[in-house]
Amino acid sequence: MIKSAIVLCGGKSRRMGQDKGLLKINGRPMILHVINSLKNFVDEIIVVLRDEKQKNKYKKVLNNLKSLKIVTDEVKDQGPLMGIFTGLKYVKSDYSLVVPCDSPFINEKFIKNMLNFLSKDLGAEAVVPKHANGKIEPLHALYHKSVRKKIHKKITKNERSVTSFVKEINAIFVSAEELDPSLKSFKNLNTPSQIS
Repeated sequence: MIKSAIVLCGGKSRRMGQDKGLLKINGRPMILHVINSLKNFVDEIIVVLRDEKQKNKYKKVLNNLKSLKIVTDEVKDQGPLMGIFTGLKYVKSDYSLVVPCDSPFINEKFIKNMLNFLSKDLGAEAVVPKHANGKIEPLHALYHKSVRKKIHKKITKNERSVTSFVKEINAIFVSAEELDPSLKSFKNLNTPSQIS
């Protein structure tokens, strides 16, 4: 069974002043932390970037990595829903684990627990972590490639919210705390003070 992962990299962060995936933590770009977490658990990794300019920047960092495909959004500046739509076009698996490039603390327990759902007969279009307070994590989720058609409909209506989309499809919500008791896998770095 092929296991796929899609890593979403948005554009430049206003608060960070530059592209978050390329910001260094412990001397290495954030995206490499994410990819290193995934590489022992999946057969293919699709990195979705905003445009060719961003792709050229990331190629310098990602060029020597195997089992990695770098693609750009089919339509620029449409947000993470477009990133998921684009990534699902290139995957070989029925389900793909989608994660953001600004979550460098994604851990083995989270990945194993999420991928365990692949061995079950789900029939679901998505598996989405949900916190005890009700907050969902649609950018740390598994998606079936069949949702591409539904995403396309949303995008053509200029609807871009991943959270709204997930609530409209056949999604299974699983406890974020069960998937990763530390919750570190869901930590996004959004300000310079979080990195230093």
